[in-house]
Amino acid sequence: MKRAIYLAVLVGLAAGCRGEELARVKLVKNGDEAETSWTTNGTTKAKVWAEYNGKWTGGKTPSIVYEVELLDGDKSIGKTECKTSTCSARVCSNEVTVNGNGSGDCECQTSCTLEAPKDGTYTVKATVKDASAMTEAKDLSIIIRK
Repeated sequence: MKRAIYLAVLVGLAAGCRGEELARVKLVKNGDEAETSWTTNGTTKAKVWAEYNGKWTGGKTPSIVYEVELLDGDKSIGKTECKTSTCSARVCSNEVTVNGNGSGDCECQTSCTLEAPKDGTYTVKATVKDASAMTEAKDLSIIIRK
């Protein structure tokens, strides 16, 4: 019983380290493109996290490349390329790696950030540019966090 409580506390602490979720762009497979709105409400700079859920080759972290763009109406404010190979933090609810093949449901903090010029509502557009390391994908979403 103590072990279950300890594990629950650790999972809660790990989730808190990621920061509050501000927006999510739902992507599932290589080539997917989608967008969502982000209302800044005092948080004009945010971190870009990548979720990967499925099976992959290449060890603990699959190599996935995203293009993330911030738009104010139809005007592009900035565009960046985000890669899971440069993640500085990773949180997994389950993960297995055997002989260089991995599977699991993880989120990793990319080296990318989004910065809005002022408070307001913006569009976050994301594209999965290369997810060839994924042999099976259930979720490849981009998450904008505080």
